[in-house]
Amino acid sequence: MSVMHQPREEGSMIAYVLIQTETLGIPVAKELRTIPGIVSADDINGPYDVIALARSGSSAEMMQNVVEPIRRLHGVQRALVAPLTDGGASDRRPELTRPEAA
Repeated sequence: MSVMHQPREEGSMIAYVLIQTETLGIPVAKELRTIPGIVSADDINGPYDVIALARSGSSAEMMQNVVEPIRRLHGVQRALVAPLTDGGASDRRPELTRPEAA
């Protein structure tokens, strides 16, 4: 599976959403991927349990249509939005690929 960053559309917002869950190890990424506006999501280790990449038309839309549904998911304790300041410029980022399951 390949995750490619598309050029930023005028007036759009791209952000990482860092998520903490109530109990370590609650897998949330699969559920996050069903929320419109979520481009990708992965369960991780560290101070945050899940990281998601989201896109919306504005910061208000990001909060209402992406972050609020995330906060309503079972087990989600906190969701921190980290907007990209460079507009998600993909020219400096390598293409990310996920190995195929064997």
